[in-house]
Amino acid sequence: MSAVWKHFKVSEKEAKTAVCRHCSAELSRGGASAKTYSTSSLIYHLKSRHPEHHAEYEKDTAAAAATAAVKRKIAPPSPRTPTPSVADFLEKAKKFTNHSAKAKGITKRIMEFFALDDQPFSVVEDVGFRRLIDHIEPRYTMPSRRYFSDVCLPEMYNVVSSHVHELLATDIAALSFTIDIWSSDVSPTSMLSLTAQWIDTDFKLQKIVLHSQEFRGSHTAIAISEAFANMFDTWRIDRSKVHAVVSDNARNMAKAMEDSDLKGIRCMAHTIQLAVNEGLLSQRSIADVVAIGRKIVGHFKHSPLAYARLQSIQEQFGTPQKRFQQDITKEISSSDASVADVIPLLAALKRLLNKEAETDHGVKTTKSALLEAVSTRFSQADSEPLYCIATVLDPRYKDHYLDVGKKLRTREMIQAELDLGKPLSDGDGQVMHSAGDENSAESKRARTTDEPRTVSLSDMFDEILQENYPFARQRTSSTTQQLDGYLSEVPISRSNNPLEFWRINQGRFPDLAQMARRYLSAPCTSTDSERLFSAASHVIDEKRNRLSCEKAEKLLFIKKNLPLFLKK
Repeated sequence: MSAVWKHFKVSEKEAKTAVCRHCSAELSRGGASAKTYSTSSLIYHLKSRHPEHHAEYEKDTAAAAATAAVKRKIAPPSPRTPTPSVADFLEKAKKFTNHSAKAKGITKRIMEFFALDDQPFSVVEDVGFRRLIDHIEPRYTMPSRRYFSDVCLPEMYNVVSSHVHELLATDIAALSFTIDIWSSDVSPTSMLSLTAQWIDTDFKLQKIVLHSQEFRGSHTAIAISEAFANMFDTWRIDRSKVHAVVSDNARNMAKAMEDSDLKGIRCMAHTIQLAVNEGLLSQRSIADVVAIGRKIVGHFKHSPLAYARLQSIQEQFGTPQKRFQQDITKEISSSDASVADVIPLLAALKRLLNKEAETDHGVKTTKSALLEAVSTRFSQADSEPLYCIATVLDPRYKDHYLDVGKKLRTREMIQAELDLGKPLSDGDGQVMHSAGDENSAESKRARTTDEPRTVSLSDMFDEILQENYPFARQRTSSTTQQLDGYLSEVPISRSNNPLEFWRINQGRFPDLAQMARRYLSAPCTSTDSERLFSAASHVIDEKRNRLSCEKAEKLLFIKKNLPLFLKK
């Protein structure tokens, strides 16, 4: 006799009905005659309504089976799994409600799929996608595309926005920004971007996208300045924490920074490209060669088959496999490049162009023209206080790339800021004048040196660091022990991370470390904004050319910031 009858009894009214001894519920025994009776519904009732008695039933069933096994001298079977009832099957086939946790979880993941992978909302109407979801979870009901765009998108944007607000409310020494304007090729849309970055208390570089908003009308300095103010107000950004804003070389951008009373920095990549255009591409023969070279590189970049064949040829001749580069701004456009790289890179580039080598035959005029263009375009770079201080606070460079006069002036500015305990205003950091001259004897020697091998830009960094400067640091009463100790040590390798140095050594140089958090936070290019608009071209493409700017901004915002908060 089944152990279930410890909890039930046959109804006195009708034999095909059983009565629960615990709640007096009457249950069908599952048949019309004794031959077809079953205990499945009784067991299911115990499991769903009386779990403690169901556990007792299972224990009694297992004990009875063990006793029988001992008598038969066979291994005891495992407790019998109740035969699923019709109710079980109906429950498993029942669709999720829209408000169930499971349905909400699936809808959220689909919305993340749209934002992170640049997928159009119309995907939910595609047969293949609907079949996939139905196969994975047939109980899920797919919402409409309108539901995702009008309900899910704003909800996810608000969640990510809250995380960004919390992040901006942390201990931030200084914020640096990049800004740019982009126009779509497939719709009459212009967007203004604003990205922010800073160095946190663990000396990790943090980056977020704050805005990629629609920018209507004429792109005047006044309009840009007003948009900038609105962005700052939206994110409750304290103007005193704004360290620098990097933009391209357009006059409207420069004027907007001036009108907004913000420290503007010109994008180094754009400026170098302008110098290249002036120094190289102004010469017809060079322009033709570069144009042909770009076409060749473009062909291999857009044809995997051609690139694969090229690799096979390189392997056949035993030559190193190298990737093509179209332009010359790779190093300064890296994600961790900062304004501290500007002065050292220019010094190394000028020295390289001054070097004479056997391979210069036929390109001497070109090198001279490029050197002149770089010198003209960056004539004030090594006199800009922000660049100078950032360079000295970078442990890879320190003051080795500054001449005697600029070393002294930069030390004075750093010391003044250390004494005040706050950043210097623009009026405190005046343009510095060089104690030397571009055409110094040292430069002349460099131009007349005959190198037995082809030198590179990296060689110039090493050469400058290894030179003995005719300068002895003066220890005065105004010079802190921190600054002297830091500058007296040998610079770290260029391949090392300067932020990691400050994380490890902040105990030795606490005040300098906090200054480094401010000055090393600024990038030297507006590449982050340009990368954002590269993503924008995927969001607003031929499949979504009617997507509103408001929704496009939300998608970009989620795409760029959501990965910062996703659980690993």
